[in-house]
Parts: sequence; C-alpha cells; structure tokens
Amino acid sequence: HYAYSLETNTFYLLDEDDAIIFPKNADVKADTLWGFFNNSKADAISTVTKYVALSGIGSEATFNGVDCAFAPGEDYILDLNQHYISISGSNNIKLLNGTVKADSVFDTTDASVDVKAKATASMLTPTAGATTAIVEDVVFSDNDSTSVAELSDDGKTLTYTLDSAADVVFKNCTLDYTLNADLRADFKNAKSYTFENCVINTNNAVFSVFSKTGANVTFKDCYISSGRGINIEGSGGAVFGNIRFENNTFVCTNPALNRPLVQFAGNGSFKANSITMINNTFDCSDIAIRIHDGNTAWDVATITLTGNTFGDGAIKIDGDGKDLTQNIADTKFKFN
Repeated sequence: HYAYSLETNTFYLLDEDDAIIFPKNADVKADTLWGFFNNSKADAISTVTKYVALSGIGSEATFNGVDCAFAPGEDYILDLNQHYISISGSNNIKLLNGTVKADSVFDTTDASVDVKAKATASMLTPTAGATTAIVEDVVFSDNDSTSVAELSDDGKTLTYTLDSAADVVFKNCTLDYTLNADLRADFKNAKSYTFENCVINTNNAVFSVFSKTGANVTFKDCYISSGRGINIEGSGGAVFGNIRFENNTFVCTNPALNRPLVQFAGNGSFKANSITMINNTFDCSDIAIRIHDGNTAWDVATITLTGNTFGDGAIKIDGDGKDLTQNIADTKFKFN
C-alpha cells in the first residue's frame, strides 16, 4: 500500500505487514497516515484509520462489518473526496467532504458532509402552473433511482422523461452512475436543462442530454468524473438552443477508454444556436471535446472556447463524409 502524511507532505510505502519501508527510517507514525479506499477490502491497512475515497462506495460486502475494510472496534475517518456513499454504515465512521443518502447511518455531524434525500418522481414534476422544476440537494444513482426514471427493457437505460413545458434545474445534486458500467442515464424532453454545482460520477456509464426542440443546456460549477463523459445529443436529429459549459472540472476515471469528456452527437443531424465552453478544466483524456462522426449534418453558428485548461486532451473534429466536414469548417470558432 501507499499512504500519505499531511504533516510531512510525503507518500510512504508500506509492506504486507503494514509497516513503513520507504522512505527508510521515516520519522512518522503509521497511525497518522491517510490511506486510499477504492471500495475493496484489499484497501484496508491495519495501522491506518483515516482514508480518502477514490470512487463512489456501493458495496456493503466490502465496506463495514466482520471481515470488511472498516471493521467494528475502530474509529475511522473517511474523506469521501466529493464522491457518494449509497450503503448503510456505522457511527464508528466519520465522513467528510461528500454525499450520504438520507437513510444511511453514519456520523455526519461534520459540516463538510451533505446528507441528501433520495429522489422521488414528484421532484421532477413542476407544480400546477409552474414553468420551472428545481431539483435541489437530491441524490440520483443507478441503484436506487428507478422511482424517478423508466428503466428500459434491456435493463441498461434510465430515461428521465421530463415535462416539455418545464425549465429543469438540478442544483447541488449528486448524480452517481458508477455501479452499473453499462448504464445510460438519458435526460429527455425538458424545455431547458441546468446542472449547477452538481457532482456527476458516471465511471463507464453514459450521461446524455437530449433535445429535438431547441432546449438550452447549461453545466456550471460541476465536478464531473467519467470514463465516457457528457453527451449532448438527440437520436435522429438534435436541435438545441444555447449550450454552455462554465467553470466545470472534468476528471477521467478510466483513461484506457480514450473517451471524450464532452461529446456532441446527433446520430443524424445536429443543430444548435451556439456552443460556449468557458473556464473549464479537462483532465486525463486524449479527447476532451468531440464532434461525433455519427453526425450526418452539422449546423452550429458559433463555438467559443475561452479560458479552458485541456491538459493532455485535444479537440477532435470528425464527421461522416465530406459535406459534414465542410459544414464543421464553416462554423465560426473563437479561441482564447
């Protein structure tokens, strides 16, 4: 195992007996170190009681109990690292910096933990006469969200079909789709979509926002960890208004997938008034932004990229045939 010391700002290597072996003669006690927990019993270090989560936690069999990573008899601290925990726990575990389902049992007295309610269908339905549905401080996940979504016959797609007359705002929500690698989370038919200050964890799942009716889409101040990214699309022809990504952090959880972190895919024609991407951070992806080759036509007036950090990522522009390539070339790109 590796473990980290806040006091010395140093990583330490521990052997199979959980003793520090490097650096040699380290002047630090193992019980002051922070370990790393990736939802596996093998992550447990007998001499360490403080951990940082590397992923969402959804396995009761590896988490807390006899022969589990956090066994009874010790007091633990688990920094969720902005991830989500979907299982019942114990009061011997104090959680920091993440999201906990409201019906879980943990020590959540620390102000850095958000205890969020489970989503219900009524949260996505505007009250009579309302034009905006605000969904705030709610957890959506692939293991407990069937109350707000229609699960497809293949068992792999959660479709959130929203009132087409409504502007839907997801604020301070956690959208966690890390348990089922084959899942699609499809958000369809709202007048507009806004995701603000949300944590979106998709791992290998697909997170898609659809429109054929000119919906505006905004992602702002979100933390998005994904192996596949955010898809802006509409099967058989996408029609959007203004698409905006502002001040988001994108982290690739599976670089081997070589997936884009934002993808525009019409599976036919794609049309939007504008695409604006400003002050976003893209980490760990060969392709940060992609215009998908499934598009057979492309009609976007302007694409503005301002103040973004791409790391090793790139902008990939491709298409199905010469005509589409020319249409993309005719788009007014603004780089800064």
